[in-house]
Amino acid sequence: MIYPDDRRDFLLSSYDFCVMGNTMPNGSQRKDDSMSIMKRKRELIAPADGMAVPLDTLPDPAFAQGMLGDGVALDPTDGQFVSPCNGTVVGVADALHAYNLLTDDGLELLLHIGIDTVELKGEGFFPKVKEGDRVQTGDLLVRVDLALIRERGYSTLTPLIVTNPELLSSLARERGSVRGGTDRILRYEMRK
Repeated sequence: MIYPDDRRDFLLSSYDFCVMGNTMPNGSQRKDDSMSIMKRKRELIAPADGMAVPLDTLPDPAFAQGMLGDGVALDPTDGQFVSPCNGTVVGVADALHAYNLLTDDGLELLLHIGIDTVELKGEGFFPKVKEGDRVQTGDLLVRVDLALIRERGYSTLTPLIVTNPELLSSLARERGSVRGGTDRILRYEMRK
């Protein structure tokens, strides 16, 4: 059977781990630890419907040049923003435009809705979480009036940043159309 590369890799890795573990068919032990390899592979889900675009296309140099970390941007088509991961809300900006999340595996994420939207002072942002809340992938974080943001002359481009990328050994970014709460937007591996 032919699978797309990602699915095939997942099935092969799952087969290796579930069926063989660290024991080879001849009874010898693997030198690598399949369990730790499986635990290091992770993904983040798109926080909203839209188009995934490279960070360097953003009009804000702090994001475009990676000064705040590494990640991807989203040009949202829907104003419902959901958690891209299982974790904890560790910060909500006073202007309600930015959310800091700590994933269960220790990544620190910044979801920054729009560019310069801090100047709206919360207008058009309707948060559904607060600092300290536990969230699951797909849980609603905030509803946003994207039309209002655009009417006021602000970009709705939304960076999703890993602010502690030193924990990563690799980071792969999706491009193109994504569905919030469903489609992968980032895939990463943790350092050993």
